[in-house]
Amino acid sequence: MKFKMIDKLILSTLIISKFAVASNFKPGTYIGSAPGYKDNIQVEVKVNSKKIESVKIVKHDESPLISDVALQRIPAEVVEYQSLGVDEVAGATATSKGVIAAITRALRAAGGDLNTLRKKVVTNTVKENREYNADVIVVGGGGAGLAAAVSAHQNGATVLVLEKMPRVGGNTLIAGSAYNAVDPKRQKPLGIEDSVDLHYKHTFEGGDKLGKPVLIKTFVENSYPGIEWLESLGMGFKDEIFTVLGALYPRSHKPEKPLGTGFIGTYEDYISKNKGITVLTDTKVEDLILENGRVVGVKALGRKENIVAKAKNGVVIATGGFGANVELRQHYNSKLTKDIPTTNHPGATGEVMFMAAEKAAANLVGLQYIQLLPMGDPINGSLSGNIEGSVEDRIFVNKSGKRFVAEDERRDVMTNALFEQEDAYMWTIVDAHTYPTEQGKNNFNGATRFVMKSYDMLKVA
Repeated sequence: MKFKMIDKLILSTLIISKFAVASNFKPGTYIGSAPGYKDNIQVEVKVNSKKIESVKIVKHDESPLISDVALQRIPAEVVEYQSLGVDEVAGATATSKGVIAAITRALRAAGGDLNTLRKKVVTNTVKENREYNADVIVVGGGGAGLAAAVSAHQNGATVLVLEKMPRVGGNTLIAGSAYNAVDPKRQKPLGIEDSVDLHYKHTFEGGDKLGKPVLIKTFVENSYPGIEWLESLGMGFKDEIFTVLGALYPRSHKPEKPLGTGFIGTYEDYISKNKGITVLTDTKVEDLILENGRVVGVKALGRKENIVAKAKNGVVIATGGFGANVELRQHYNSKLTKDIPTTNHPGATGEVMFMAAEKAAANLVGLQYIQLLPMGDPINGSLSGNIEGSVEDRIFVNKSGKRFVAEDERRDVMTNALFEQEDAYMWTIVDAHTYPTEQGKNNFNGATRFVMKSYDMLKVA
C-alpha cells in the first residue's frame, strides 16, 4: 500500500539572498530576552546605523545537543541575511522561537523597522550536484544509525551518514535514556538477583509471546556487552539501578549525562576523533538506487546539494519509526488520532522505511504494535514535564483520587487503564522522601522549578 508521506517538518532551504533594508538603527549594543523551551534566552545584538553587525547568545538554559543547532544557526543567519525571517530549526521549535523573539526585542529597542526585517526576500537557488562514495551508507543519524556507523568504522569501513533533520540524535537524543541489561556488577551490591534467562522471560512474555525468540535471545545476551562497548567509547553510567516506567524488573541503567546526550555525545566524540565517517545533516533521502535487485546507494536532497551516494558494501536503513506521522499511526491503530500528542521527535515520519518496502521488497513486520506511554505531558506529549523518579516511588490516581492500576505494570496495561478514567487523566503522587527539590531534575533533565513553573503549580508546605 502506498502512503502519502507527510513531510512538513524538514527545514526548507533558506533562500534569502537580498538583504532586508534595516535602516535607521541607533548604533550600539542591545540586549533582548524571550522564553525558550525551558527558561528565558538572552541575546546581545550589535548594530550600526545600517545593519546588524553581530548576534550572540549570552544566556540560556536549553537542552544540550537538542538546541545547539538553533542557538548557532539562527543568530548566524539573521546576521548573514539581515532578516528575522529565517527558518526555525525542526526539532528545536521552542528554542528557535525564543531566539528569534529575543533578537526581535533587541532590534525593536535599536529602532529597527520590524515589518521590513521580518520579510523574506525569495530568489531562485541552484544546488550543486555532488557524488559521495563509501563502504557503508547509513540512512538515519539517531542512536541506531550512529551506533551502526561507529561499529562499521571500527571494523574497517568508511561510512557516510545521512540525516534529514538539522541535527543527529533522533529519538535517542530526547529519550529518558534508561538502558536495561543484566549487570551483576551493579545489581548484586543492591541486593538484586537477576539473570539473562529472566530478562528473556520478561521480554518474551511482556510482548505477549509475539516476538521472535532468536531475536529476543540475541537482544538479552548482548545487552550488557553493549554497555561495555559504550563504556569502552567513553560513555559513563551511574551505579544506580532502577525500574523504568513500563519495565518489569530493576535492571535499568541511567547514563551520567541527561536524556540521550550520553549516547549521542559518545558517538559524536568518536566520529570527531576518527577519519572515515562523514555525517551530512539537513539531508533527506528521496530515492534508493538499485542494481540487480540490490540496494547500492541513495539519492538525497541537502540544503545546498543534490546528492547521489554509492555504497561499496551495503546500505543500512536506521530511520526509526513513524510516531510523528499521524496518517500512518491511524492506519495501523485507529485510536492514535491527531489529538494524541507524540513523544517522538518531528522527523519520525517513516518514509524511508516504506520506500524500502515499495522499492526493495523490505519485509515490514509488527507495525501495528505501537507503544503508548501513560505519563506524557497532557498538553504537548513530552515526557520532560514529570516530577517523578523510580516506579517504586509513586502511585497513580484518577480525578476521583482513586488508584486504578499497578504502577509497575506493562506500559500498555497502564495506558489502557488510563484511557478508561475520566478525561483519560491522572495525577502522580510521590511522598516527602522522593519529592525533588527545586534544584533537582527528573529522568528527562527537567528541572523541578521549570516543571512547576510551566504548570503554574503552587508549592505546598
